[in-house]
Amino acid sequence: MSNITTKQLVLFVIIISVICELVNQLRIAGYINAGHAIWTVSSVVAYGTFVLNLAASCLGLRTPQRVWWIGNGIVSIIALVLIGAPTVLLALWLLARLFLNF
Repeated sequence: MSNITTKQLVLFVIIISVICELVNQLRIAGYINAGHAIWTVSSVVAYGTFVLNLAASCLGLRTPQRVWWIGNGIVSIIALVLIGAPTVLLALWLLARLFLNF
């Protein structure tokens, strides 16, 4: 098994965060049907992003920056529960949009 680096994991978290935000913006713009079903496209993507982010945090335990990855996992759980953001990056993006009004 190849060694996974923090740089690769950070890039992975950035990519899944961008994909999640893109799906969210497409839903808001009306290009993705929100629907009334329990499992819509946006909810599947959001929860999938959360699970992949936690998986990245678990893989990060094998790196020298394990404390940061533990923090990422804990803050991600808190962010999902409090503001519905599946990753720390999306939580920061949401808070910036809220407080900086852009």
